[in-house]
Amino acid sequence: MKLSKDEAKLIAKKGIEIRKELQLPGRKKRSSNKSSIQK
Repeated sequence: MKLSKDEAKLIAKKGIEIRKELQLPGRKKRSSNKSSIQK
C-alpha cells in the first residue's frame, strides 16, 4: 500500500494516540495486579 505523506502523518498520529490510551489503563492494571499478589 502506498500512502501520501499526509496520510502517513495522520495514521502515525492515530497510532500514537491509541498507544497512549492503551498504555494508561495497562499500567494501572499491572500495578493493581502486583499489589494483589503482594497481599
